[in-house]
Amino acid sequence: MKDIKPTEAITAYTRKLKCAGRSQATIRNYCDCLGAFFRYSKIHDHKSPADYLENYMVALADRGLSKKTINLHRAAIVYFFKHVRGITISTQDVPAMKVGKRLPEFFTLKEMRTILAKTNNYKHRLMMETLMACGLRLSELQQLHVKDLILGAYNGKSAMRVRSGKGDKDRMVLIPDDLAAKLAEYTHDTDCERLVFLPDGGGKKYPKRTIQKICNAACKRAGVSGRWNVHKFRATYASQSLLCGANVVAVQKAMGHKSLKTTSIYLDVTLDHMLEMPDIVGVASGN
Repeated sequence: MKDIKPTEAITAYTRKLKCAGRSQATIRNYCDCLGAFFRYSKIHDHKSPADYLENYMVALADRGLSKKTINLHRAAIVYFFKHVRGITISTQDVPAMKVGKRLPEFFTLKEMRTILAKTNNYKHRLMMETLMACGLRLSELQQLHVKDLILGAYNGKSAMRVRSGKGDKDRMVLIPDDLAAKLAEYTHDTDCERLVFLPDGGGKKYPKRTIQKICNAACKRAGVSGRWNVHKFRATYASQSLLCGANVVAVQKAMGHKSLKTTSIYLDVTLDHMLEMPDIVGVASGN
């Protein structure tokens, strides 16, 4: 590793990622991970790239980083060695860390109503309602344009075109009638090329951290317990849609999931598959 000049390596690495069509977010995250790896390798010496990676992952674990974060670092470093250095590190050499399965957290209907009711700023309330009702990712809300709102065009129903979602894929999402009416009024006489939601102080788009703060503040005002993050609004859309009887394939399409397996995680919170389970204690008691 001593023969690598980090600046030149990251430049070559960035070029490879761009040629592969990776998103700006992926490029930024991968380069950050590679930079951290170079700082580690500068003060440590190991026999081979696989040894470097394995010991680096252990060092990250010792620092208390999550398994998911460590696997992101691993993926970034494996990509670097394969595409820049021409060295393959297989999963047999250095396997990814096994990540446990966690049920998605979501808001109850009562919590949803309270969060919106406790938010006096109309624009902030409309942003959160859009997240909840359409299952958008934070970045998708950021780049939602007025021209993406197709109001009343589907036999009286409304939809939005979500552009450049995860994997650089577009998709269509239905907008509930009540939200469609609010968005129509909010964007009335607005340039169609403009973003739907713009920060008060000006700027091209809302910073992600600002949107997160808006959502966190709303959850705090509503007295909602548990973890707060923007993704919980998106998880609420999937979970509540399935709880209300929506088809899992329809939810998959609306969420923009590549695999139905990803969407099926939300089925675990509906309990529909357990409704026929017997009460074995009652059976044993003769009830």
